[in-house]
Amino acid sequence: LVAVPDAEGMGFPAAAATFANPPETRLRFPSVIVASGNDPYGAVDYSARRARQWGSRLVEVGELGHINAGSGIGAWPAGRAILDELLEEVQPVHA
Repeated sequence: LVAVPDAEGMGFPAAAATFANPPETRLRFPSVIVASGNDPYGAVDYSARRARQWGSRLVEVGELGHINAGSGIGAWPAGRAILDELLEEVQPVHA
């Protein structure tokens, strides 16, 4: 889960209304929340609260703005590494 938006935050865009009222219970699967320190749509504190509620691991990646296709991050190898770690957790490598 990348750039979890805070529907009650000042910068929350109306176009993201489907993200309002997220679940407040533990997810039934392993998950990771990736948060940027300067995301205008959701503060790291908000992502940390959701991580606790959902049982997710929180990864703070510095100040990357709102992490999405329009952010200019490009291929983002660090993001791929986070995904690969999660995949190893849910699909153990067989020797």
